[in-house]
Amino acid sequence: MIKHVRPLARAATLGLAALALAPLASAAIVTGNWDPKLPSSFGNYGWTATVNVSVDPACAVGTQALTIVNLLGFSFGCNTATPTTAFRILSAEVGIYNYSTNVIVDVLRFNRNSFGEFIVGELQLGPNGSIMSLVTPADSDIQGSSIVFADGFRYDFRLDLPGADPKLKYRRDNASFLTPFTTATEPVTERRFVVDTTSTAAQVVAATRLEIGQTIFAVPEPGSLALALLALGAAGVAARRRIGLPRALPAA
Repeated sequence: MIKHVRPLARAATLGLAALALAPLASAAIVTGNWDPKLPSSFGNYGWTATVNVSVDPACAVGTQALTIVNLLGFSFGCNTATPTTAFRILSAEVGIYNYSTNVIVDVLRFNRNSFGEFIVGELQLGPNGSIMSLVTPADSDIQGSSIVFADGFRYDFRLDLPGADPKLKYRRDNASFLTPFTTATEPVTERRFVVDTTSTAAQVVAATRLEIGQTIFAVPEPGSLALALLALGAAGVAARRRIGLPRALPAA
Protein backbone atom coordinates (compact mmCIF):
# COMPACT_ATOMS: atom_id res chain seq x y z
CA MET A 1 0.00 0.00 0.00
CA ILE A 2 1.54 3.29 -1.06
CA LYS A 3 1.54 5.93 1.61
CA HIS A 4 2.76 9.47 1.83
CA VAL A 5 3.12 12.23 4.34
CA ARG A 6 0.52 14.98 4.04
CA PRO A 7 2.28 18.33 3.47
CA LEU A 8 1.89 20.72 6.38
CA ALA A 9 1.44 24.48 5.99
CA ARG A 10 2.57 25.85 9.31
CA ALA A 11 4.77 28.65 10.54
CA ALA A 12 8.43 27.85 11.14
CA THR A 13 9.58 27.38 14.70
CA LEU A 14 12.28 29.55 16.29
CA GLY A 15 14.86 27.00 15.23
CA LEU A 16 13.67 27.14 11.63
CA ALA A 17 13.63 30.92 11.76
CA ALA A 18 17.23 30.86 12.90
CA LEU A 19 18.03 28.53 10.02
CA ALA A 20 16.44 30.99 7.60
CA LEU A 21 18.49 33.86 8.99
CA ALA A 22 21.73 31.93 8.89
CA PRO A 23 23.76 32.17 5.68
CA LEU A 24 23.10 29.08 3.57
CA ALA A 25 24.69 28.70 0.16
CA SER A 26 22.58 26.06 -1.53
CA ALA A 27 21.96 25.06 -5.11
CA ALA A 28 19.17 22.68 -4.13
CA ILE A 29 17.57 20.83 -1.25
CA VAL A 30 16.89 17.12 -1.70
CA THR A 31 14.14 15.60 0.44
CA GLY A 32 13.77 11.85 0.94
CA ASN A 33 10.78 10.07 2.50
CA TRP A 34 10.57 6.39 3.45
CA ASP A 35 7.76 4.35 4.98
CA PRO A 36 8.56 0.89 6.46
CA LYS A 37 6.81 -1.04 9.25
CA LEU A 38 8.25 -1.73 12.69
CA PRO A 39 8.97 -5.35 13.71
CA SER A 40 5.90 -7.28 14.87
CA SER A 41 7.17 -7.37 18.48
CA PHE A 42 6.47 -3.63 18.68
CA GLY A 43 2.80 -4.11 17.87
CA ASN A 44 0.83 -2.44 15.11
CA TYR A 45 3.25 0.40 14.34
CA GLY A 46 5.14 1.72 11.36
CA TRP A 47 7.78 4.42 11.01
CA THR A 48 8.22 7.09 8.39
CA ALA A 49 11.50 8.95 7.90
CA THR A 50 12.10 12.37 6.35
CA VAL A 51 15.62 13.60 5.58
CA ASN A 52 16.46 17.00 4.06
CA VAL A 53 19.87 17.51 2.47
CA SER A 54 21.33 20.83 1.30
CA VAL A 55 23.43 20.78 -1.87
CA ASP A 56 26.32 23.21 -2.31
CA PRO A 57 26.25 25.58 -5.34
CA ALA A 58 29.35 23.79 -6.65
CA CYS A 59 27.06 20.86 -7.44
CA ALA A 60 24.17 21.31 -9.88
CA VAL A 61 21.42 18.78 -10.49
CA GLY A 62 21.84 16.88 -13.75
CA THR A 63 25.04 18.75 -14.68
CA GLN A 64 28.04 16.95 -16.12
CA ALA A 65 31.08 18.23 -14.23
CA LEU A 66 34.39 17.14 -12.74
CA THR A 67 32.79 14.77 -10.22
CA ILE A 68 29.40 13.09 -10.66
CA VAL A 69 27.59 11.87 -7.58
CA ASN A 70 24.12 10.51 -6.92
CA LEU A 71 22.13 11.67 -3.92
CA LEU A 72 18.73 10.14 -3.14
CA GLY A 73 18.07 9.30 -6.77
CA PHE A 74 19.25 12.60 -8.26
CA SER A 75 22.55 13.02 -10.11
CA PHE A 76 24.70 16.07 -9.41
CA GLY A 77 27.79 17.29 -11.23
CA CYS A 78 30.25 18.92 -8.81
CA ASN A 79 32.98 21.32 -9.90
CA THR A 80 35.44 19.94 -7.37
CA ALA A 81 37.35 16.68 -7.19
CA THR A 82 36.43 15.78 -3.60
CA PRO A 83 33.22 17.56 -2.57
CA THR A 84 33.32 16.30 1.02
CA THR A 85 31.13 19.15 2.26
CA ALA A 86 28.97 19.51 -0.84
CA PHE A 87 26.02 17.82 0.88
CA ARG A 88 24.79 18.79 4.32
CA ILE A 89 21.93 17.31 6.34
CA LEU A 90 19.40 19.96 7.36
CA SER A 91 17.02 17.70 9.27
CA ALA A 92 16.40 14.01 9.93
CA GLU A 93 13.17 12.86 11.56
CA VAL A 94 11.27 9.65 12.21
CA GLY A 95 7.56 9.55 12.89
CA ILE A 96 6.17 6.45 14.59
CA TYR A 97 2.57 5.91 13.53
CA ASN A 98 -0.32 3.59 14.31
CA TYR A 99 -0.53 1.18 11.38
CA SER A 100 -4.33 0.92 11.66
CA THR A 101 -5.19 4.63 11.88
CA ASN A 102 -2.10 5.97 10.01
CA VAL A 103 -1.75 8.69 12.66
CA ILE A 104 1.71 9.67 13.97
CA VAL A 105 1.92 9.04 17.72
CA ASP A 106 5.55 10.01 18.35
CA VAL A 107 8.28 11.95 16.52
CA LEU A 108 12.03 11.45 16.86
CA ARG A 109 14.18 14.38 15.75
CA PHE A 110 17.84 13.52 15.35
CA ASN A 111 20.80 15.91 15.63
CA ARG A 112 21.79 16.67 12.05
CA ASN A 113 25.44 17.09 13.06
CA SER A 114 25.65 13.62 14.61
CA PHE A 115 25.82 11.86 11.23
CA GLY A 116 29.21 13.31 10.29
CA GLU A 117 30.23 14.20 6.75
CA PHE A 118 29.21 12.27 3.66
CA ILE A 119 31.53 9.64 2.27
CA VAL A 120 31.69 10.99 -1.24
CA GLY A 121 33.26 7.84 -2.66
CA GLU A 122 30.02 6.00 -1.88
CA LEU A 123 27.81 8.55 -3.62
CA GLN A 124 28.66 7.30 -7.10
CA LEU A 125 26.21 7.45 -9.98
CA GLY A 126 25.09 3.99 -11.07
CA PRO A 127 23.85 2.70 -14.45
CA ASN A 128 21.13 5.01 -15.76
CA GLY A 129 21.24 6.88 -12.46
CA SER A 130 19.57 3.92 -10.73
CA ILE A 131 21.52 4.00 -7.45
CA MET A 132 19.85 5.93 -4.66
CA SER A 133 22.52 6.59 -2.08
CA LEU A 134 22.90 8.70 1.04
CA VAL A 135 25.83 7.42 3.06
CA THR A 136 27.18 8.94 6.28
CA PRO A 137 30.06 7.57 8.34
CA ALA A 138 28.15 7.56 11.64
CA ASP A 139 24.72 6.74 12.97
CA SER A 140 22.63 9.53 14.43
CA ASP A 141 22.47 10.43 18.08
CA ILE A 142 20.12 8.45 20.34
CA GLN A 143 16.48 9.51 20.71
CA GLY A 144 14.06 7.82 23.10
CA SER A 145 10.41 7.16 22.32
CA SER A 146 7.68 7.92 24.85
CA ILE A 147 5.59 4.97 23.64
CA VAL A 148 5.23 1.75 25.63
CA PHE A 149 5.10 -0.81 22.84
CA ALA A 150 3.25 -4.13 22.70
CA ASP A 151 6.04 -6.01 24.48
CA GLY A 152 5.73 -3.65 27.46
CA PHE A 153 8.97 -1.73 26.87
CA ARG A 154 10.06 1.70 25.74
CA TYR A 155 12.89 1.92 23.24
CA ASP A 156 15.78 4.16 22.24
CA PHE A 157 16.38 4.67 18.53
CA ARG A 158 19.16 5.69 16.16
CA LEU A 159 18.90 6.48 12.45
CA ASP A 160 21.48 4.97 10.11
CA LEU A 161 22.03 6.20 6.55
CA PRO A 162 23.92 3.33 4.91
CA GLY A 163 22.88 3.76 1.27
CA ALA A 164 19.65 3.34 -0.63
CA ASP A 165 17.31 3.45 2.39
CA PRO A 166 17.71 4.58 6.00
CA LYS A 167 17.81 1.98 8.75
CA LEU A 168 16.17 2.40 12.14
CA LYS A 169 18.11 0.84 15.01
CA TYR A 170 16.65 0.17 18.45
CA ARG A 171 17.33 -1.12 21.94
CA ARG A 172 15.37 -1.06 25.19
CA ASP A 173 15.62 2.20 27.10
CA ASN A 174 17.80 2.29 30.22
CA ALA A 175 19.95 -0.44 28.71
CA SER A 176 23.69 -0.37 29.31
CA PHE A 177 25.58 1.84 26.90
CA LEU A 178 27.46 -1.32 25.88
CA THR A 179 24.22 -2.96 24.70
CA PRO A 180 24.25 -3.05 20.89
CA PHE A 181 21.40 -1.68 18.80
CA THR A 182 19.29 -4.02 16.65
CA THR A 183 18.55 -2.98 13.06
CA ALA A 184 14.92 -3.12 11.92
CA THR A 185 14.89 -5.05 8.65
CA GLU A 186 11.25 -4.76 7.56
CA PRO A 187 11.12 -3.75 3.86
CA VAL A 188 10.44 -0.17 2.84
CA THR A 189 6.91 0.13 1.43
CA GLU A 190 7.44 3.52 -0.16
CA ARG A 191 10.32 5.83 -1.01
CA ARG A 192 9.97 9.29 -2.49
CA PHE A 193 12.57 11.90 -3.41
CA VAL A 194 12.03 15.55 -4.27
CA VAL A 195 14.55 18.20 -5.31
CA ASP A 196 13.79 21.86 -4.61
CA THR A 197 15.88 24.57 -6.26
CA THR A 198 13.77 27.59 -5.26
CA SER A 199 12.63 27.42 -1.62
CA THR A 200 14.74 28.44 1.35
CA ALA A 201 15.97 25.80 3.75
CA ALA A 202 13.60 26.86 6.51
CA GLN A 203 10.60 26.66 4.19
CA VAL A 204 11.50 23.16 3.05
CA VAL A 205 12.13 21.91 6.59
CA ALA A 206 8.89 23.47 7.83
CA ALA A 207 6.90 21.90 4.99
CA THR A 208 8.29 18.42 5.68
CA ARG A 209 8.32 18.57 9.48
CA LEU A 210 6.61 15.60 11.14
CA GLU A 211 4.18 16.18 14.00
CA ILE A 212 2.23 14.03 16.46
CA GLY A 213 -1.35 13.72 15.25
CA GLN A 214 -0.39 14.08 11.61
CA THR A 215 -2.05 11.59 9.28
CA ILE A 216 -0.21 9.36 6.84
CA PHE A 217 -2.80 8.07 4.41
CA ALA A 218 -3.04 5.78 1.42
CA VAL A 219 -3.25 7.25 -2.06
CA PRO A 220 -6.86 6.58 -3.23
CA GLU A 221 -7.81 4.78 -6.41
CA PRO A 222 -8.36 7.06 -9.47
CA GLY A 223 -12.17 6.94 -9.10
CA SER A 224 -12.01 7.77 -5.40
CA LEU A 225 -9.50 10.50 -6.12
CA ALA A 226 -11.84 12.10 -8.66
CA LEU A 227 -14.67 12.09 -6.11
CA ALA A 228 -12.36 13.56 -3.49
CA LEU A 229 -11.30 16.34 -5.85
CA LEU A 230 -14.94 17.13 -6.61
CA ALA A 231 -15.69 17.29 -2.90
CA LEU A 232 -12.65 19.48 -2.33
CA GLY A 233 -13.76 21.83 -5.12
CA ALA A 234 -17.25 22.08 -3.63
CA ALA A 235 -15.76 22.82 -0.22
CA GLY A 236 -13.60 25.54 -1.77
CA VAL A 237 -16.60 27.19 -3.41
CA ALA A 238 -18.49 27.08 -0.13
CA ALA A 239 -15.55 28.59 1.70
CA ARG A 240 -15.28 31.41 -0.84
CA ARG A 241 -18.95 32.18 -0.41
CA ARG A 242 -18.54 32.34 3.36
CA ILE A 243 -15.62 34.75 3.22
CA GLY A 244 -16.81 36.71 0.20
CA LEU A 245 -14.09 35.68 -2.27
CA PRO A 246 -14.86 35.46 -6.00
CA ARG A 247 -15.19 32.01 -7.50
CA ALA A 248 -12.49 32.73 -10.06
CA LEU A 249 -10.09 35.48 -10.94
CA PRO A 250 -11.35 37.87 -13.65
CA ALA A 251 -9.91 37.36 -17.11
CA ALA A 252 -6.90 39.51 -17.96
